[in-house]
Amino acid sequence: MIAWNEQIYTMRNIQSGKYHWLAVITFLFIFFLSCLSCNSDSNNLPPYFTSLNQKKVPSMLFGANLSWEHLGDGAMSQSDLLFDRSFRAKADVTMSNPWQEYANGGTITWNTTDPGDTNPAGGNYYTGYVALSRSTDGYTGILQQTKEGILKDTAYQINFSSYGVGGTPDIIIVLYNSSFEVIGSASTNAQNSTWTQHQLFITPSEDASVCYFGIYIENAGTVRIDEIRMAQKDTQPTVKSEYKTRIQELGVKALRWPGGTLADWFSWKDAVGPRLSRGELRAFDHFETPALGLHEFLNLCEELGVEPLITINIFAGASDAADMVEYILGDATTPQGALRSTNGRSAPWNVQYFEIGNEPAESYKGSGQIENAGANYAVVAQTIIAAMKAKAASLGKTIYVSGIAEPNFQLADWLTLDVPIVKLLFNWNSQVFNTTSGIIHAIDMVHGHYYAYREYDADEATRFIHLMSGGSVLSRTIDDKLTPFIGNLPLWITEYHVLIESGGTIYPEYTLDFQSGLSIADLILSMMNAHISGAFIWNLSQYGMFGMAGTSGNWLIKPSGLVFQMLSAAAGEEIITCECSDNEFYTITNGTGIIPSGQSYPFVTVFATKNALSGKPRIFALNRDYDSARTVSITAEGLGPGQGTLLRFENASLSAHNEGTVPQVEIQNESIIIDNPLVITLPPHSFVRIDVN
Repeated sequence: MIAWNEQIYTMRNIQSGKYHWLAVITFLFIFFLSCLSCNSDSNNLPPYFTSLNQKKVPSMLFGANLSWEHLGDGAMSQSDLLFDRSFRAKADVTMSNPWQEYANGGTITWNTTDPGDTNPAGGNYYTGYVALSRSTDGYTGILQQTKEGILKDTAYQINFSSYGVGGTPDIIIVLYNSSFEVIGSASTNAQNSTWTQHQLFITPSEDASVCYFGIYIENAGTVRIDEIRMAQKDTQPTVKSEYKTRIQELGVKALRWPGGTLADWFSWKDAVGPRLSRGELRAFDHFETPALGLHEFLNLCEELGVEPLITINIFAGASDAADMVEYILGDATTPQGALRSTNGRSAPWNVQYFEIGNEPAESYKGSGQIENAGANYAVVAQTIIAAMKAKAASLGKTIYVSGIAEPNFQLADWLTLDVPIVKLLFNWNSQVFNTTSGIIHAIDMVHGHYYAYREYDADEATRFIHLMSGGSVLSRTIDDKLTPFIGNLPLWITEYHVLIESGGTIYPEYTLDFQSGLSIADLILSMMNAHISGAFIWNLSQYGMFGMAGTSGNWLIKPSGLVFQMLSAAAGEEIITCECSDNEFYTITNGTGIIPSGQSYPFVTVFATKNALSGKPRIFALNRDYDSARTVSITAEGLGPGQGTLLRFENASLSAHNEGTVPQVEIQNESIIIDNPLVITLPPHSFVRIDVN
């Protein structure tokens, strides 16, 4: 089958008169053959089909992001529980040091230049170690809070290296609860003038939702400590069953990994194999060992039947990306396929979609100027794409690769400022999709990120009004500022959510509240109407902000997740005609954040699909009016007298959330009478779904 984007380009040339009638016949014949080779369900095809023939809601519009850090943001169990196991944080002032010092009359010295143990238990070593010294008997050591709590009567395995300087002092490891009461300990001895690898086991005497790990010397002497790791005994990283359940309940159809900006620092080769053989990677301001690695991610997608999207680290180079393609798609006779088999997976995975890089960033400029980062990205990306596609072709596989677009800031009133980072954003699309030097002919699709509305107002009503413009700004940006560059290439929004910020300060409470759910409804409805082929909400879970579900200890679905769940029922369903009597618009006079001056949006939006199970209409309606109910008359194809079920996302408080143990926001469910037209009153700031029985 020829690549779908080649078909699109051929069609463009035919329409422009560059081909005569013989080319038309040739194209139609090739198109017919390619269709025969595909599944008849368009949602199982590459995204190009849905862009050319948008009759259904693309299933991949209901994707979510996963992040590898913080145990996959609560996804993983039986994983390394310590940050900065190699003590590298002290070597970089931008890093956060998780280790607390307990000198107690001794000294603690952080060495950031010497090798340390070059043969630790896990086979990975990093420069540096910590030296603990005392001149008299007593305790001197370091401690940190573990990534998550520990369990009573469960054995925990501790691996570390030690080096005695002029003696063999005792070493003790202690586990504490939140009150710093000892709940488990183990001890050993350092060997003089040699690195020794230790393996100890501790079985806690009680559960500890907050646990502290401490390592000390017990008496006089000096000991170097390196590469400390802690996890449950005889286990490997595992995705929690609660996490899998939430993915299915939310209706997630696709997952993106390894996670946003972190993809630019991520090394997939350090995230495969047994736990003790994995490397330690940078995650923003800390180091940690990846638990949600490549195998865990792809096995999860396979088990749950969701489509994976992998973000390629553009800084790792073309050969690294090609190796990943072979590792995933090659059989066990290939070098990387053989390594995959050694790591526990003999059969290749079925992965089609890859994106090159994360989002427009200054770091992509290379040695050039900031405002030309897009041009440098295009040069590097083309090399990576060519290597990946060549490798896939050599394996008899087809992959689809996307390049970065910038759809977030293009309409902002301030985009003309003569500031390097602003010029980067302004120039990005024209540089990346330049028909001569850009990637437009190398990619199969385009990906970009969108966060509404990138500003802050203390007044709740004003803030709400601005947030509710998000979908209309995105749609207008695509039509006016992006389509002229990308043409018919399918567009994926691989990150989206709300982002309330001012002066560099982000307000996380607005990513968790009821209002954020209304914003997600606004954005998804707009993406449905804009014929976007795929979208990935940021994200499935996260500590402290964003996320559709809680993390460990709180698996409640957040407001954004509740709305996502309501809308994901439409995945793969046929779009049907739907109209609403309310055609009133709100206009924002003065632009702010990413919103341009004069931006308008409707108070009410309706959208309808044909229920795949019943064949009856399924209607969605969003009321963006802050303080007024709206009584509307809705007509929809196939709508007739009968009964229906109404699901209502409604709350008097825009700040209500589900961050505690008891949800403040829930979906209300009631039976209603259906007629055509359907007359219904939409409460202020609310979203509803109506399923006709």
